[in-house]
Amino acid sequence: MTREEVLKILSVLSAAYPNFQLTEETGELYVRLLSDLPYNKLQAAALSHISQSKFFPTIAELRSMANEIMPGERIPSPMEAWGEVIEQIRKVGHYGRPSWSHPVIEKTVRAFGWRDLCLSENVVADRAHFLRMYEQYAERVRQEQQMPEEVQRLVSGLVKSIDEATTPEIQERKPLRLLKPVE
Repeated sequence: MTREEVLKILSVLSAAYPNFQLTEETGELYVRLLSDLPYNKLQAAALSHISQSKFFPTIAELRSMANEIMPGERIPSPMEAWGEVIEQIRKVGHYGRPSWSHPVIEKTVRAFGWRDLCLSENVVADRAHFLRMYEQYAERVRQEQQMPEEVQRLVSGLVKSIDEATTPEIQERKPLRLLKPVE
């Protein structure tokens, strides 16, 4: 999204919250950390926020709402995910190939084991374990979605520089020699 599009949305937000003073520095920070989002998503998030809140939105609130606002991209709730699992068990069974509405459900089922889920006799315990695993995976995805591209680039650059800095040390190490044999 362009700088002008973010400023246009900030203008709408400023009109909706006349008591909030948007400084130039704050506006630039919003532009910097929101410009990676698609215009229509950010616009929908801003309008939705206006209809639900009395206060000017933070960057985090706008990013979160933009990531959750589109129906096809919304991460299903844990119970919705479990409902899909039960439905797929009934439809395709352990021999079939299940299909999922969201990758987080697929990842959780894969980690849990599709066959194990289908053949288990302890549905109550399976549900509890599945829900806990699913919530962890979903939270990780939400955090990744929430992170602006600029921050993702900085983090990946840090990881790459850490890897490059530590790899030679590991390769240069020599095997340890024991002075006397261990008995």
